Amino acid sequence: MLLAFTLAVVIASLWPLYILYFHPEALMTTVQQETEAWASRHTKSFWFYLNFPRYSDLWLVVMLAALIEPFARKRVESIRQYRFLLLWLALDILLLSLIPEKKSRYLLPAMIPMALLCGTLLRAIMHRYSQGLEERGDRLVIALHTGLLVCLGIIFPGYLFYRLQIVEQHAPLLAFVPIFAAFLALIAGAWIFFRRKNLAGLFFLTVLQFCLVAFVYMDFYRAIGISNPEFKSMEKVDSKVLPLETEIYVMDSWLDIKHVWDLKRQIHRWQADDFLALLESGKSVAVISTGDPRERLAELTDARAIVTTIDWFDYNDNRAEKEKTFISLVRLPG
Repeated sequence: MLLAFTLAVVIASLWPLYILYFHPEALMTTVQQETEAWASRHTKSFWFYLNFPRYSDLWLVVMLAALIEPFARKRVESIRQYRFLLLWLALDILLLSLIPEKKSRYLLPAMIPMALLCGTLLRAIMHRYSQGLEERGDRLVIALHTGLLVCLGIIFPGYLFYRLQIVEQHAPLLAFVPIFAAFLALIAGAWIFFRRKNLAGLFFLTVLQFCLVAFVYMDFYRAIGISNPEFKSMEKVDSKVLPLETEIYVMDSWLDIKHVWDLKRQIHRWQADDFLALLESGKSVAVISTGDPRERLAELTDARAIVTTIDWFDYNDNRAEKEKTFISLVRLPG
């Protein structure tokens, strides 16, 4: 364990040490920004992460059962191992809750002990079933787990059909035939394995159903996961009005790296001197900005800049942004 810990520290230190040596100013700027963000951005209440069991998805029933210490104590092979995992999970949630800035994805470290707890309890229940020693509590957990699989296998394709076919009219009717057939087969298989007390088969069907839901959801994400009627990505920007040779700068605008891929172009961070040099050389330059950039560009270029708005985009999934992000073409006269 000491060797493993030492190797982990050494390997994990290589990247920050490299950045500290070659880019110390950038590192300190980033550290300062992130430290300030902990207390000022995306702040949530202390108990924000208490809903962590729901992130176990299809393993929700097993996860809730694993959190009940008296229930698990009678079943797991090593109570010390179980309590270690439970403590690990509790400390994860506690330490994450102490930081004011909270996001759902920050729960990733807690997924490891959650998965191990589920696996520990499920293995113990499967062993009891194989020995014919299952009790009422074991049967209840497996019955509820099977019920969750069946319900999701009905609700998810039904909701998909409702959103894509009835509301959005996004996909042809025949596209749903293989989807419904696949979920129907999973539901039937789950019921058969449950009746035969085949927990290994039920386990693999759970994994298969989770993969199917993820695959289908990713394929139709924008159709079923975005409710903002004004949602618009930079994929819609017409290359005819934004020539490939045009340099693009981001000016005071939040821009995620994944949105850069949508534009499929190189985007530069704001450098006023470089921007002005390109304009003075007679080139057109594109600017991505939150709101209309004319006022700031007029001040920067002594009101000489000719600004033409090319397009706008809005990446908010749920509601329209109060202030859109614009792509504008800038040039000097003459």
